[in-house]
Amino acid sequence: MNGKRKVESRIIVLSALIIRYFERIADHATYICESIVYALTGRKESLR
Repeated sequence: MNGKRKVESRIIVLSALIIRYFERIADHATYICESIVYALTGRKESLR
């Protein structure tokens, strides 16, 4: 039982890290899209 709990804890931690990295990727993609909109239209738009 203790070994199973240790594996579950590790999976939870790894999942949290993966989610955090996906959030950072999404933030970067949003920033890139805002830059593209500004370059094409000259308008500052917040997509967040």
